[in-house]
Amino acid sequence: MDARNVARVVQMLTVLHVVHAPHMAVFAVLGTAYALGRWRTLAAVVALYASTYVTRQKSLERGQRKWEQFQTWTLRTVEGAAKSWYGSVRVVHDGKVSEAAHSSPHVFAYHPHSMVPAGAVWFHMLPDFSARFRGIQPVTLAASVLFKAPIVRELAAWLGVRAVSREIFRSTLREQGAVVVCPGGQHEMQEHGGPMEETIVLCTKHKGFIRIAIEERARVVPVICFGESKSWTNIMAKPGRYLYRRFRFGFTPLLAVGYLGILPLPRRVPITFVIGEPMVLPDPDALTGLAKESDVDAFHASYYSQVERLFDEHKSKAGFPELCLVMKND
Repeated sequence: MDARNVARVVQMLTVLHVVHAPHMAVFAVLGTAYALGRWRTLAAVVALYASTYVTRQKSLERGQRKWEQFQTWTLRTVEGAAKSWYGSVRVVHDGKVSEAAHSSPHVFAYHPHSMVPAGAVWFHMLPDFSARFRGIQPVTLAASVLFKAPIVRELAAWLGVRAVSREIFRSTLREQGAVVVCPGGQHEMQEHGGPMEETIVLCTKHKGFIRIAIEERARVVPVICFGESKSWTNIMAKPGRYLYRRFRFGFTPLLAVGYLGILPLPRRVPITFVIGEPMVLPDPDALTGLAKESDVDAFHASYYSQVERLFDEHKSKAGFPELCLVMKND
């Protein structure tokens, strides 16, 4: 293998680790510090880094630490890296996007949450997405627990990812014009079945994204990723599920493995992103500026009907004809 091919492989693995296994950077940094100076150096590094949870935490969560050069590099390399690893990465557009839609804010709702919904970070970096949604650059909103993990939070912030909260959801939609959210959240992660799953479970009880979209006059775009949920296994699934339900942790305990059943990289499964037509929602109440509950309920139901249709119509072409969809509202 010549130097060019070696560089290509290294670049591919680097991108994959950044978007799929950023936690490995923690072991790399700590291992290097220990190797160079043993416990004293390691203790100094940990103490210095711990102080940033006071001085930099809010700026990391709010997208104020993004790194333009890092984003540009990821944007340039992610498609090639993903296709080299997965073998096939497709973006399928269902329906049309009118010119008027480009002037409206967009909420891209990503399904399923699965074990590691890394695709929510990079599907909108693909050229086939940009060709349809010209000028729209969504910001991915992730669970706040991501920004508690050392090193991982920096990598996420450099990519422009922000913590999901009502305040940040609204402010990002106003500032950037588009966001990506995973409505199923932690509950949906608990339903992840792994590579042998025959059913995808979507948890549909959350309506906040519909409410905010109405109040911010945004369009909601359903996004379904086929393949990603089959690329991971949570080897802590049973104890993690027990701890989450018994103690109501704000996060789901997990240890995700994929390739070869032991590595923190996804299995090589073809990936297909199906992107629906932007849904036009009703205006908020003229006096209060708030969404009417009847509108939230009606369009929440309409939205998931659209998700179900997209799933059924595209699962065979995505390579998963036997896959079933179940929606839980508890």
